[in-house]
Amino acid sequence: MPSSSLTWNNKSTGAQNTKSAGARRSLWRFFQFRIGPWRVGPTILDRYILNEIAQPFLIFLLFFTVLFVSIALKDVIGDLLSKGIDPLKIGEFLSYLVLENLTVTLPVACLFAGILAAGRLSGDSEITALRAAGVSFPRIYIIFVFAGILSGACVLVMNFWVGPINAKAREDFQDWLNTYHSLSLVRPGRFLGRPNFDGLSTSGQDIYAERREGNVLKNVQIRKWHSELDLINSEKVEIQGQQIGIGAGFITQIIHADSGELLSRYTGEGEPEKFIRFSDGYLIELDEKQSGYQVTNFENGYLDYVIPPPPKPLGRLNVNATNFTFFELIDYINKLRDGGFEINPLTILGEMGTGVSDYQTLTGIGQDSPLAQSMPTIVMPSLDEIRRQALVLQMVAMNPDAEVPPDIQMPPGIPPAQFAIMLQTLIEHTEKTILLFQFEMHQRMATPVVCMLFFFISFPLGLVVKRSGKGMSFALALGIFVAYSIIVNLFTQMAQGGSMKPAQAAWIPVVLLFLIGVIVMSRRTDGFNPLFFITVPLRRLLVWTTRPLHPYFRPGSRFWSLYQAGLNSRPVVFAATMKQKASDRIRALLDRRSGQTDRNDS
Repeated sequence: MPSSSLTWNNKSTGAQNTKSAGARRSLWRFFQFRIGPWRVGPTILDRYILNEIAQPFLIFLLFFTVLFVSIALKDVIGDLLSKGIDPLKIGEFLSYLVLENLTVTLPVACLFAGILAAGRLSGDSEITALRAAGVSFPRIYIIFVFAGILSGACVLVMNFWVGPINAKAREDFQDWLNTYHSLSLVRPGRFLGRPNFDGLSTSGQDIYAERREGNVLKNVQIRKWHSELDLINSEKVEIQGQQIGIGAGFITQIIHADSGELLSRYTGEGEPEKFIRFSDGYLIELDEKQSGYQVTNFENGYLDYVIPPPPKPLGRLNVNATNFTFFELIDYINKLRDGGFEINPLTILGEMGTGVSDYQTLTGIGQDSPLAQSMPTIVMPSLDEIRRQALVLQMVAMNPDAEVPPDIQMPPGIPPAQFAIMLQTLIEHTEKTILLFQFEMHQRMATPVVCMLFFFISFPLGLVVKRSGKGMSFALALGIFVAYSIIVNLFTQMAQGGSMKPAQAAWIPVVLLFLIGVIVMSRRTDGFNPLFFITVPLRRLLVWTTRPLHPYFRPGSRFWSLYQAGLNSRPVVFAATMKQKASDRIRALLDRRSGQTDRNDS
């Protein structure tokens, strides 16, 4: 009876193993296909080692992704959890962070996952068993390199499209959280001004709420005000003997309601729009000349108040290269260099850091001012054309009688010398932006190669050496990763500073990492010739291209007869003769010494 029970358990276990093996085979069938008479796909050895790599890879990828996302969340976790944000919005924000950080965590997971997989295979003597079965180190090595190619392809997609799109979405969400979501930022019993206030803006708003009930504010009030600084007409105060203008300001609008709730809708252009729906209140509006006011009563209804968009800083190019896809970077660089980039004319003033009070005709310029809103967007000329205009304006500034050419558009109230300095500053900023974008392009192309090289290094590092153990492998991997990070940061600063070309700064660390991998592989594995392993594709190509010539060099062919005749040529015969003469002399010398020894013995 025990034997029958034992037999039944073995059958059950065998059936389970067969079912599990069948399930595994069914997954790998998606990677098997035929090309004519050949069947292409991973072998049993490939599948086994790839399974060993996949498990630690997913674990390390999850660990590092959670770590990086936690670091990014520490600045906004309070606003997300304590201010009534919709859970769906929080989940959307987390998805942006995860997809954005995968471009960083994937290469790190490649290095440590490869080390752990190679260490387990080596620690359990499976590498030794494979070597005893005739499997060479390069054959095992190819599987790790293939895993690096797969991960590099994923990183390529993330770097070129997915990562930048999610980085832009994450930044837009944070802007919405800090500016549009004013209702959630309001503290009971306190006035809250609109954040990110631009010094060039002429208007602003304050929000007050007596208390808060969930996502609804009670006894809420919004005050919108106008301010300006005119050094000529403004009132002044004397401080330490100096006259300082204090400007002018007054409230232009007051909204008071018993309750207000934040809602959202889509405009006719499909853009999301945030607004506050006030109930049971009134609206008081005052014109800027302070000549009258108007009262709107909505005690028995509601009023939708669209929250103004955050003020965007004038005078700066968008240099956040991480928010652009790869092909958008190329288009951005071409427009900056060859012309066609759209820009606000006030950007040229902002490049100089020009204050509003520097020019009387520009008093009150800001994003919210009528002048800024009415000024059309212009198309920048090419970088060479801007240099030419700056040079012409410098020559005009040195000659008082010269006039500005009509093809150069001058802002009103600005002398040619000052505008030439502004253009020169804009040129420097544009050149720096082009360098940043070029470096970002090369960095995105180099990162997939780094993933493959991390797997390239992980296999020899993961091999367990009896004297050092597994701890030494992780220590070496950590040292290589830290050294690589330091070199990348150093070269990044050099590229941003203009002391190194973007392509050199992005690819030199990759070349150094490849050389380190070759050295580590040649020292920690026997029977591995780096030059032989690297030139395998070239030698196979050489054999394939010279295959039509093989019949002419077979034994019995004409070229083979000429080759045999060459062996019997005079140089060969002369060498054989000299070799025979040397052998005869050595034999005679040995015979002579042998005869002398016999006579001495007698």
